[in-house]
Amino acid sequence: MSATITGKDLTALGAARLIAIAFGFVIAAIVVGSVLAPRLIELIVRLKVGKALFFGSLLWVLAMAWLADVAGSSLIVGAFAAGLVLARTQRCTEIEREIHNLAVFFVPIFFVGIGAAIDVGMLNPFNAKSRPYFLTGALLTLVAIVAKLIAGQAPFWRPLRRSVVGTGMIPRGEVTLLFAQVSLSAGILSTGLYSSIAFVVVVTTLIVPPALRWLVGPSHAAPESESLREELLNEPLTDLPERRGARQGS
Repeated sequence: MSATITGKDLTALGAARLIAIAFGFVIAAIVVGSVLAPRLIELIVRLKVGKALFFGSLLWVLAMAWLADVAGSSLIVGAFAAGLVLARTQRCTEIEREIHNLAVFFVPIFFVGIGAAIDVGMLNPFNAKSRPYFLTGALLTLVAIVAKLIAGQAPFWRPLRRSVVGTGMIPRGEVTLLFAQVSLSAGILSTGLYSSIAFVVVVTTLIVPPALRWLVGPSHAAPESESLREELLNEPLTDLPERRGARQGS
């Protein structure tokens, strides 16, 4: 993205380098962070200062994001790696509870900002000027659905319900919106293309819940236990009503 902003051409070698940096940073962050983060977290907890765990975790995420940027990767890659590391610590549940209020405050602001940048008029299929953006969004939506359904077939050696797995992978979430927002702000994406990407996110997010409900049946849309969740993934659809009836009868 930075190469595009500065007017440089992004070559295949440059793209491969960026991918290698991103994967290398995440792997290195997990290896080093898994050793370093638990010690730092425990040290912070021993300080017995109000909100010490909250600020320590926040600083850890910001530091990892900064290191990723310095390494030539993206800020979000560093934040993602930081989250993976913190999730492996013994204080994971406490950290989630501490960060929750911050997320409740900023997440709506993020999505409001994303929505405010969408030009709905650019998705009008009956307007010759906006029709290409609508068709682009529709095509990307189709690709997103088909690609995830195919990807759901990948673990062919496991007795999973691959249609359920593939359908659950369909939604395009906040990461897509984040990169689209950054690209729009940098002038890489036009308002029309940005609206097309947002269209993909909205459609793929809305269609999945009813699709999953149809696949597993309305009585199994909210599994009652971990063992039933495993059955939903591993057992044939025709066997599930009898199994659930047997559970309720017992």
